[in-house]
Amino acid sequence: MIFGGIHGTDVSECWLSGMEGEASGGTYELLAKKHNSIPAHFLPFAVDSFGNTFLVDCERPKAAVYILLHELPSKIQSLR
Repeated sequence: MIFGGIHGTDVSECWLSGMEGEASGGTYELLAKKHNSIPAHFLPFAVDSFGNTFLVDCERPKAAVYILLHELPSKIQSLR
């Protein structure tokens, strides 16, 4: 799958949501709570082949999708 926008990247792995410690739950704990890399209302759900993380904004009515670029300094960008 290819996402458009300014990044045009692939999804190499999708994560299941579930109980804490599983796939996206464990990644959420690491990024949002431990490292403060993402706001608490962003949920990670996939990764691309370059190691960037796809996020959904759970506060927005239309659940906008973003990408967390892993290059330092990390930054979150919209995929629109």
